[in-house]
Amino acid sequence: MDRTRKHNLELSKKAYIAVAPKLEEKIRSDIYEYIHEVNEWGLGVETIIDYLVEEEIELSKEEMEALSEAASSMAINRGLEMVKVIG
Repeated sequence: MDRTRKHNLELSKKAYIAVAPKLEEKIRSDIYEYIHEVNEWGLGVETIIDYLVEEEIELSKEEMEALSEAASSMAINRGLEMVKVIG
């Protein structure tokens, strides 16, 4: 695996770990599969963003930083500005 792909995988895992406690079991399981089992990291991050927006779930600044870093590294910007941040 090349350096960029490895970096994106690590950032995706970090974002998942940061927000997983806020996700319902089914969506958490789906996102885990996208990131850890089928190497669809971008789809995993996009699904996190979509879910957070649809369910109006607020993130801490630290959680948002982890998600933003993963999204940015994969040029994902759709919907990120709609994720709510506490404070």
